[in-house]
Amino acid sequence: MMPMPWDLTAVQWKIKRWAFRGIPVTVVAPSPWMADLVLRSPIMSGAMVECVPNPLDTAVFAPRDRRAVRVRLGLPLSAKVVFYIGKPEPGSVFSYEGRVPLLLETLRLVRVDDPDLARNMQLLIVGGMGEELIRSSGYQGVAIGSLNDESEMADCLSAADVMINTTQYDNLPGVVQEAMSSGLAVVASRVGGLPNMIDNGVSGILVDHTSPRAFADAVQMVLTDTDLRNRLGSQARVVAIERYDFGRVAADMISAYERSRETRADIA
Repeated sequence: MMPMPWDLTAVQWKIKRWAFRGIPVTVVAPSPWMADLVLRSPIMSGAMVECVPNPLDTAVFAPRDRRAVRVRLGLPLSAKVVFYIGKPEPGSVFSYEGRVPLLLETLRLVRVDDPDLARNMQLLIVGGMGEELIRSSGYQGVAIGSLNDESEMADCLSAADVMINTTQYDNLPGVVQEAMSSGLAVVASRVGGLPNMIDNGVSGILVDHTSPRAFADAVQMVLTDTDLRNRLGSQARVVAIERYDFGRVAADMISAYERSRETRADIA
């Protein structure tokens, strides 16, 4: 490979800094976490930043008849079902290092701690390499593969008892929005924009993203306490409707646009 005559990244950075200098720019970020990153950027540090989450169809992602969807998916009616997003294809931007090993160690610890619970657990994996993950875990389960149909995803979320999200960094994960809107209890890493989505212990459970022990304890707590599981799911649904519904997000975006327009008028 021939060496590059100049650093293209540095050139692009200088061009962007020049292009945005003196221009009243408004950046709309989906989460306060992302907004903070924008404000710390040397290129965008002078921008006006608004937080408006990505919208969600809360009518599609709503609690469904669990018995019916489990029968359709081939899941036992009495099982405790754990939902997980499978491994992306190699090279994908979603291949977060450490995410899958954390899941597998979490599941191993659950089996050690509570063998009876583990025997009654089933994995429901949507996305790539689901069958491989199920085999590696030693649990029973169903691998769905990739889904492009929102209704099918909503069925999967309604079939589950808990969603585990072992992400190592994320902004405003859409699958967590969908799970919350579906009334599913979520156990997730305390990273990125997730603390802005989930009120720990109220609308979900947040744990240390490096600790399989913390994940295992949280998963066991949710799966063995029906009242807690239902309470977390119900409150998550309330939060999703209040924050992510199309109508709510559209109103927030219009407000952000109006504030941006007023700022431009003041500058002019």
